[in-house]
Formats: sequence, structure tokens, C-alpha cells
Amino acid sequence: MNFPLVSFKREDSYNHHRFKIMYYLNHKNLLHMLAADYCKTQAGLCDTFVEPTQGTLISICDISACVDDLGHIPSWRFQSIVRQMFNAIEFLREHSLYHGDLSWTNSLFAYPYIVKLAGFMRLAMTIEQAHFYDRKCLATMLRHQLNIAIQNVRQGSNIFYAHLKGLIRELERDDLALRDNTVNIIENTFFWDEGTRKSLYTTVVSLRIKDERFQFMIYHHDVCAMPWSKSSNLDYWILLDTMNNYRKNHDMKLYNFRCPIDFLRCVCGAYTHKHELKFNVDKLIREVHPALSIVMKRLVKTFDSSGFVCNDKSCSTCKDLQRLPHMRRFVEEKYSC
Repeated sequence: MNFPLVSFKREDSYNHHRFKIMYYLNHKNLLHMLAADYCKTQAGLCDTFVEPTQGTLISICDISACVDDLGHIPSWRFQSIVRQMFNAIEFLREHSLYHGDLSWTNSLFAYPYIVKLAGFMRLAMTIEQAHFYDRKCLATMLRHQLNIAIQNVRQGSNIFYAHLKGLIRELERDDLALRDNTVNIIENTFFWDEGTRKSLYTTVVSLRIKDERFQFMIYHHDVCAMPWSKSSNLDYWILLDTMNNYRKNHDMKLYNFRCPIDFLRCVCGAYTHKHELKFNVDKLIREVHPALSIVMKRLVKTFDSSGFVCNDKSCSTCKDLQRLPHMRRFVEEKYSC
């Protein structure tokens, strides 16, 4: 009795594309039309009755709602909203349909934060072109948020937006088939949660770091700033001391804070033993090394696809390695305490 079962809207009767989606499709992120009839007072219009909504998405996606407690984009809410939008346009693609006019102004939400896409529009282009257009419209929406974040950073705010920037880049790609690029979008670090990051370090990086070819790749990239123990975060220092004390008590060599391999070993170990450490390991690592998951995902993908080959003939690291019979000897000499 407190809520209307439907909301009244007046639509152009010729927009069969919109009616087909809203009436015949059933998806939680597409605004559903319950009934429609020709308007008796205005020719060319239809009286439509749709499920009730709370308002437009932009009203719950201001920049303060897009960042989490570390100042990173995305927050849990913003991540969920973007995922729902992408799932909706993927659902349309799988049914050989498209949105055609995706924007913040015609994207709605229902309580609490359930996306309801509306404002569907027929386009004078092929189905495949329309599918690419939907993704680029979503990228345009996200770029609007990115520009606001950049302006806030210029004004002194501490916002980390690299994950958002990376997702926009994937959405704008047209060098891959839609089906192939869908995997890249879904697996983008923008959509990662703590469990995904933990899995990366405990089951992927921890195994590959034993391979000397992977170590060779790490030395060619700025995985983190050196020394990697440098931070103003007291909890981070305590975490490193705890990790080093464990090694000391088990007669293991202490971490070298100028060695990137030791850095990754420490991160992998911290994620593996997070419950024993009694620290919020994921939050600490993200706070001190915000871009680490992006860098490691890219390096693992490159290594798994073709191994690592350095094409820079002037690379001093490669020259040193050519003079040494084993990479391990090189590592020990360069990063000895």
C-alpha cells in the first residue's frame, strides 16, 4: 500500500525497439514494461506502465560514492553498478539486441542499488556496430567520472583512478571481436575483490616467482618503489617486521628491502598467512602499493602467453646476465644485503 505497483510513462508509439526490450525481455537490470495502451488524448503516443524506480544513476554516483575508504576507484557500490550495466548490455547482445542510447540521464535504479536501464533507441547501423556503440557509450559515462576524479586530484584530493582508466581503455577497444574482449572486460582489475587479489598472489605469482625467467621479467619493470619498506603507514611497518621475525625465528634469510623479488615473496606470504597475521593485509598492500595488482596481472599475462624476451639491446641488466652463467648468481650479487 505504500508503493505504487507501476510507474506511468508516456512513450512514442513508433519506438518498437524500446517496447520489444522492455516488454518481452526479463532481466533484473532492464526496466520492465508491465502494460501499454495507445494514448487517448495525444496521437502517436503510448501510455506505458513500468516497474517503479527511485531515480537516475547519476544521483547515487557522485565522486564521493565512487571511491572507497582508501580513496580508490571503485567503491563497492560503484563497482556493482558498473558490473550491472555491463551485464545488461551483454544480455542484450546475446539476444541480438542493443541499447542504443546509454547515458547517465536515462539509466535508472531501484532500491537499494539495482540498475534499471531505460531509454532504448533504434540506431541506423548494423547490430555489431550497435553493440560496439553500447560499449563506447558506457566508456563515455565512465570517462565522465574519470574527468571529475582527475579534477579533484588537481585540487588536492587523494584519489587513485588507474583501475577505472584501465576499464575505459578495454571498453573502447575495437581491435578485438566483442566476444573475445568480453573476457578482458570481465577480468579487468576494476571488478576484482579481495578474494581475487588473494588468489593472484597465493596461487599465481607465488608459483611463477620460482621461475628464473619470471624473475628476469620483474627486474625489467618497476614493480614497486625502492626500498619497498618505505612507507608512512605504521601498520605496514609492523607487518613487515612480523614477516621478518618469522623468517628470523625459522633461520631463514631476512628480506632485502631493495630486492623486488623479495618484495613479491613478502606480499605472497602475507596474503597466504593473513589469518595468522591478524592484519588487514589486502587493505595495507593496496594503500601502500595501489597499482600492484594492475602491474602483476599484466606481467603474469605477458609471461604466460609468450615468456619474457627483452628486445632492448642496450639493456644493462641483459648485458650483465649474458656474462653470468646463471641468473641466480646475478641476483645474489646485485641484491646482496
